[in-house]
Amino acid sequence: MKSIDNTLISEHEYIGNRNFSLLSYYLKNTNYSRIFLSKVKEEIESSFNGEVFSDSNGYLSFASKTLEEVFKPKKIYHLVRDPRMVVSSLLVRRDPARLQPMPNDDASLERWINSDILYQICWNWNNVTSHLIEHHYELLHFEKLISDYEYCREKILNPLGKQMTKEKWESIVNQKVNKTRGKMFRFLYSKIKQKHYENRELIPFEQWSDADQKVLIEVCGENMKKLGYL
Repeated sequence: MKSIDNTLISEHEYIGNRNFSLLSYYLKNTNYSRIFLSKVKEEIESSFNGEVFSDSNGYLSFASKTLEEVFKPKKIYHLVRDPRMVVSSLLVRRDPARLQPMPNDDASLERWINSDILYQICWNWNNVTSHLIEHHYELLHFEKLISDYEYCREKILNPLGKQMTKEKWESIVNQKVNKTRGKMFRFLYSKIKQKHYENRELIPFEQWSDADQKVLIEVCGENMKKLGYL
């Protein structure tokens, strides 16, 4: 648990998990998310005493509407990152044996099943992003939050009524968190944790083949333009 000050408690992926994310996506027309989130809300209120509780959590994207109804939060922030960076990273992290969100219509599902992992990861980024855009949520650029102090202050701190000096912000953004590790580290970690190991190097988008670059732009290009990435 981390705290920016004595009143704001900040957690990472405290609410739900990967299974919750998948079930929220596939059971969107049921009360699953509402029942689950109501239980977690009671737990949070009985366990934390801070004035503000926040959770940085990508598992909540498809439960955002229910999250608003149950928690009535002061603010929900949706962050987006350039898919050229996201997909490059996920290509060396993703376990192909794990269930992923898939298209709901037959034509799209057929292409998904017959495509490689690159297309599937691109589709996942585009699927979540399309969902947030269609529901008129403001998407904040992750890149700007860690490179532009004024942008961070305007979008994050001011709506919460919180203060942070530029020096403190710089000390936070200069810390490397969740960095993609080298092949040897990932191999040993997978053996210790008995997890899948993907024998891939982290290759920047600029070094991809023309064909692979074309796949990403074809799948993600429209939303990239809407968000200012193209």
